[in-house]
Amino acid sequence: NIRNYPPQCAETSATSGVLLGNFGSSPITISSWVASAPAGITTCGGFASGSKMIVTFSQDTNRAHLPSTGITRTQLDQLFAWNNINVGSSYTGEWTNDRTLQIVILDPFGASPPQ
Repeated sequence: NIRNYPPQCAETSATSGVLLGNFGSSPITISSWVASAPAGITTCGGFASGSKMIVTFSQDTNRAHLPSTGITRTQLDQLFAWNNINVGSSYTGEWTNDRTLQIVILDPFGASPPQ
């Protein structure tokens, strides 16, 4: 229970909402972002099914409070601002360690050319 001090109000067990937004700059940056096509596939103008993007951060992260595997497109879209770049209609992610996130393109339909 929460109560002010000195006690002037009745105790409460109310729950605060989740804080969202920008909490200032972070010392964590993206060190590298490397895309690759599946073995034997040559893509000159876009992603192929099975293409991978490996995002490496400058230091260990809290994994954005996401699960280690099975990260959904919606969760990835909330994590990254793609800035009008479409990486396909379906993709998933998994943390390989606290610094490295792997994104796999499942369906490249509508994808922009890699930049």
